[in-house]
Amino acid sequence: MSENRQWVLQRRPEGEITGGELRYTSSAIPKAQPGEIVVRNEWLSVDPTNRIWMSEKESYLPALPLGSPMRGFVIGKVTESAAGAFKVGDSVMGVGSWSDYSCGPATNFFASFAVPGVSNKDLLGYYYHIAPTSYFGLREIGQPKIGETLVVSTAGGAVGSIVVQLGKLWGCKVVGIAGGREKCEWITRELGADAAIDYKSEDLGARLSALCPEGIDVYFDNVGGSQLAAVLDRMNLYGRVVLCGSVSSYASEGKDRTPYNFLPMVIKRIRMEGFVVLDYLHRYGEALKAIGVLQKTGKLKWRYEDFDDLADAEKAMVGLYAGKNRGKVMVRVGGKG
Repeated sequence: MSENRQWVLQRRPEGEITGGELRYTSSAIPKAQPGEIVVRNEWLSVDPTNRIWMSEKESYLPALPLGSPMRGFVIGKVTESAAGAFKVGDSVMGVGSWSDYSCGPATNFFASFAVPGVSNKDLLGYYYHIAPTSYFGLREIGQPKIGETLVVSTAGGAVGSIVVQLGKLWGCKVVGIAGGREKCEWITRELGADAAIDYKSEDLGARLSALCPEGIDVYFDNVGGSQLAAVLDRMNLYGRVVLCGSVSSYASEGKDRTPYNFLPMVIKRIRMEGFVVLDYLHRYGEALKAIGVLQKTGKLKWRYEDFDDLADAEKAMVGLYAGKNRGKVMVRVGGKG
């Protein structure tokens, strides 16, 4: 290629993502400066965290400056290296940009996992951050016990769908929350959840009470807001809440102050803890081994919402935040050809 297509952040999002926050443009292929590498991107992961990086909210990474290429998780091959850690031709993954070529510090990348029989799409799509997030969040913070009741929000999404299956494998009764009939049917029929609630058409509180008469022991939260409030009202003594995300507040720019009902946490001695999967990098091997065995033996399923070219990345993002995705959202950077 003679040019570098890219999506650039041209304005901060206000409210819901509708498109127009990014600008599709092209420039010269970047050159690596000392300590940097250039990566020809193969796959791009589109994630809820992209919305945080676009705003000026505090996060585990700094806000993206206006006029900069959109940040994202990528996998590809090194085409130029000015850093001793990598050489041309190395397969790497890490924090790159929504572009044909990512250029950045070598410390933003690491060598792709050597997992026999696993495609680059699966390496980035699930093995890189989705599966470890699900595994460590549920095991270390949720601490599920056999016979307990686990409720999972965004259960039809990438992280949520893995949590649903791990919960069942680890002996829990599992209830998933998702938007739309199709997602709810997939959660129960394919993933094995005991029940699913369509928050778009059903009364969440009433359905939680009906499906969890014994109360809720563990809640894996990706949403926050009113969903979190409804679950807290129904938690059992010494319940655990895994704070993985807060999609309901991403578009509020700090105006959403929920949860507001902390009294149940005091009365029931509920433990609520947030986490970022980066905290568990030193234990990634444990998660990758466990997830790999489960997936290869057919005990763990996942699916993708694929987009065929970098030009479709903004469309993929808009669909994700509108809840239209079915599983993990991925963009094949160079197209099918």
